[in-house]
Amino acid sequence: MSFPTATRCMRCRDGRWASLRSSGMTDRSTRPAYFALLLAAIAALLLHAAGPGTRLALWEFGTGFQLMRWAAYAGLAAAVLAVAMLLLPRTRRGGPAWLAAALVLALGTAFVPWYALRQARDG
Repeated sequence: MSFPTATRCMRCRDGRWASLRSSGMTDRSTRPAYFALLLAAIAALLLHAAGPGTRLALWEFGTGFQLMRWAAYAGLAAAVLAVAMLLLPRTRRGGPAWLAAALVLALGTAFVPWYALRQARDG
């Protein structure tokens, strides 16, 4: 059993054949929203890899903190990108749900290192 892909065709409701590209399922206006979500996901992956990688001795303690720092930077960049795209109508129409998901994931990812730094400084 094969599923339709971007290059294969699918059957329309009225009996005509149309490709997925012409049906709008791979619309170019959603690509920036996917990029913001991808950047937020990479930031979350960096954050979640920092602790276990240090614990399993895959890298040193300082490298774990570097990963947390870069996760925070990537999360903030993804959040800024998502907010900017939500404010611009041309980019918002491509996928406000994807942008909102990217914003939530990015802010959640950036919050964890910030909170850990705050707790360490307050001591």
